[in-house]
Amino acid sequence: MRMLVWILFIFLSLPVLSQAANNKKQVKLIIRNNSSGLSDEATIYFDNGTSPQYIFSEDAKKVFNPTPLVPQLYSLSSDSIPCMLNSYGDFSGPATIRLGLKVDTAGEYGIYLNLLDNFDATSLILLEDKQTGVIHNLRNGYYHFFLLSAQLNPDRFVLHISYPAIINKTDANCNNLGGSISIDQDTSIVWNTCAAFDSVGFPMGSYNNINGNFSFNSLPEGNYRIVFTYNDYSTTKYVYVAGNMVSVSISASTYTSTIGQVIHFYSTTTNTAYYDWNFGDNTIITGISNPEIFYSQIGVYQVVLRCSNSYGCFSSDTLTITITDAVGIDDPSKINPQVYNIRKDIFIQSPTSWSGYIYSVNNILGATVTTGKAEGSSQRISLSDQPDGIYILTLRNKNYRFSKKLFLND
Repeated sequence: MRMLVWILFIFLSLPVLSQAANNKKQVKLIIRNNSSGLSDEATIYFDNGTSPQYIFSEDAKKVFNPTPLVPQLYSLSSDSIPCMLNSYGDFSGPATIRLGLKVDTAGEYGIYLNLLDNFDATSLILLEDKQTGVIHNLRNGYYHFFLLSAQLNPDRFVLHISYPAIINKTDANCNNLGGSISIDQDTSIVWNTCAAFDSVGFPMGSYNNINGNFSFNSLPEGNYRIVFTYNDYSTTKYVYVAGNMVSVSISASTYTSTIGQVIHFYSTTTNTAYYDWNFGDNTIITGISNPEIFYSQIGVYQVVLRCSNSYGCFSSDTLTITITDAVGIDDPSKINPQVYNIRKDIFIQSPTSWSGYIYSVNNILGATVTTGKAEGSSQRISLSDQPDGIYILTLRNKNYRFSKKLFLND
């Protein structure tokens, strides 16, 4: 009967927790008597608009269990009210929370994390035992301690929750070098090591016993792992440093054409925002990656594409187009390879002037999906493992270059 009354009293004493259901961050601690297996818990949460002081609608006072052998753990609000549920306001910096203890018998006890909700992995959850002087990282598991007699101590422990590391980055420059990763960290803790590794595990820098802000500099474009170590605890953050180098390669559907024949031009670029085409006949086209034009006069024309981005980086590529009079000109199909596709198989039939050509296929994003050297006048390229979409086939040898846009699907 006494136990039923105690449970009913706790239920009636709980505050309205509608806002606690949407807590940003929450820590639940369990204390256990390792001999009897009996346990108790205390919950601390952080949420916008709540107060570290005791408020009935936000917090729940500790109701001590009258049953012997049950250990008691509670937090104290900023105005020293024992709580089983305790709000500490917004988590905007390192937090220090007093924890009280009440046990009726000597024995071995343990405190551990039962719930850690929405805390970044670089927030350390440290339990300080003020009686023994031990500081234990609860992310690594149980804290064991022994009591030689019963104890009621409202200041036995302090829970230290460090603020997470804030990671910022600066992208690499136009040469894809000079990037940086900077870490702003809580100065209340000291990481044993913090090291940066590139995508293949090569070390890019390391700090030992680091306290305060620091950075890894002179980084090329790429993916990085930032590894934080605190005694036996380790956590990893992944950061991508983008590059701003502009690259461009252009090709055409034909390089020898006649007056009035439409020529398709293709570009493969990276980190490009602006396109400026100059076709050598006073024709200028901007803002288009794959234009098409025709020439109205015979001649040899230098086609230049200049690409740039908002960081001031740029690059260009050039090709030559020869235009002849249509009268008496051979059919271009006798000069250029014949290319077609059946589903996701590309077939190439090339004249002898194209012997030894190199082929490559790029997707619409400019990434190369396959490349190789022709094995004869007839070539078959299978892209059955690629998704449906538009692809650009490019052929090159020492004398000629040819491109064609293909739509591949099943």
